[in-house]
Amino acid sequence: MLARRDETAEVGLTKAGLDHTRDQLKLLEDFVKDVLRKDEDYGVIPGATKPSLLKPGAANVAAAFNCHAEPAIDTFTLNSKDGFVSYEAHVDLVSNLTGMVMARGFGNCNSQEVKYRYRWEGEGKDRQRVENPDPLEQANTIKKMAIKRAEVDAAMRLPGVARFFTQDLEDMQDNVSEPETPKDNRYHCSEHNATWTKHTGKDGSWYSHKVAGTDKWCNMKD
Repeated sequence: MLARRDETAEVGLTKAGLDHTRDQLKLLEDFVKDVLRKDEDYGVIPGATKPSLLKPGAANVAAAFNCHAEPAIDTFTLNSKDGFVSYEAHVDLVSNLTGMVMARGFGNCNSQEVKYRYRWEGEGKDRQRVENPDPLEQANTIKKMAIKRAEVDAAMRLPGVARFFTQDLEDMQDNVSEPETPKDNRYHCSEHNATWTKHTGKDGSWYSHKVAGTDKWCNMKD
């Protein structure tokens, strides 16, 4: 026999529910300000309205919600004939207390993306972008990137997180025009021995380069 619904139970918005949400958002705001670190947990693009959540920040946000990540590969392609690699993944953020899935994020990555399809060769004026001769060598890196994007997406889906952050810096590069690399030496970063790359998106134009071996980005000062 089905239980009868309690006609006196409150549904929809309630003062208690609003107060709880307000308290949770305040806790999350304090966590973002006091715990997360710029250029480690999140990055800032000049002109952007919100900072971008990075992989370490996504892991810390999940920990703050007392969750752990469970990744899974959904589909993949390893085509040796065409040299095409593609991975699609999802990541569940699972509550350590209840075992329930609190958020699920999705990510994909493939060898036709600019940063995997090409590589830089040469220095100074001789520096040029050439096509990667063997994309299959990057299969493991591409798989990890798909999982990384899924984990960041999952963290962004936790309650209130999207209020403070936008998509991952890595993914933001997919939403802008193909980078233009100036030939002028003024656009060479002497600190990291790298070339500033121009990006154009909905928030305007900016120059930056990724710091080799890290998740950090170095932005050109105005």
